[in-house]
Amino acid sequence: VTSIGNSAFYGCMELTSVIIGNGVTSMADNAFSYCISLTSVEIPNSVTSIGNYAFYNCKALTEINFNAVNMDDLRGNNYVFSYAGQSGEGINVTVGDKVTKIPAYLFCPDYSSYSPKITSISFEENSVCESIGAYAFYANTLVEEVVIGDNVKTIGDGAFSSCENLAKVTIGKKVNSAAMTATAKDSLSDCLATSAALLATLAGHLWNISIDGWCGLVVTGFILWAGFSAA
Repeated sequence: VTSIGNSAFYGCMELTSVIIGNGVTSMADNAFSYCISLTSVEIPNSVTSIGNYAFYNCKALTEINFNAVNMDDLRGNNYVFSYAGQSGEGINVTVGDKVTKIPAYLFCPDYSSYSPKITSISFEENSVCESIGAYAFYANTLVEEVVIGDNVKTIGDGAFSSCENLAKVTIGKKVNSAAMTATAKDSLSDCLATSAALLATLAGHLWNISIDGWCGLVVTGFILWAGFSAA
């Protein structure tokens, strides 16, 4: 089996678990829509595309194991997991250790009222995931904590936007973001300015030497450099 057709398991109300075979490369629209008893799904590393509404209204979902190594990005208004898990205690999303990217818009509900009930997102140990696509987890309002794998280098626009209850994010060592770089340089500028002011105060108090002007020039120069390099 290499593909799951349009509406293949639509409305199979007694279906509780799905482990998709490793040869499957695509799932068409509505493949498992309205499987209201489905509690867990495992997406294999061979999958490269998932159709619109594929797991729409799978209200009992509690576990999604995402192992697709290099799946195509999705577009907005795909509703793949919209309303998923709404009748349970929440969905745990586990990203497999061989996944190289989380596709854009994968868990994006388009409207927060359609949000899948994802409560936790975790990366398996030794994860090689390098990117999280744009709006991948947009408006997943119940997620409270995310630990991003150490190999993740890029996080797309709006990846965790409107996650209203997200209180703690642990960012991996390799994330390369212009916004984060600018923030780091801004923080460094603040530290340098505070240190310069303290040094000038001590120099004037202990040795009666005025170095305010020189300290000001150094701080100004660093701030200008940080601003231009972050632009």
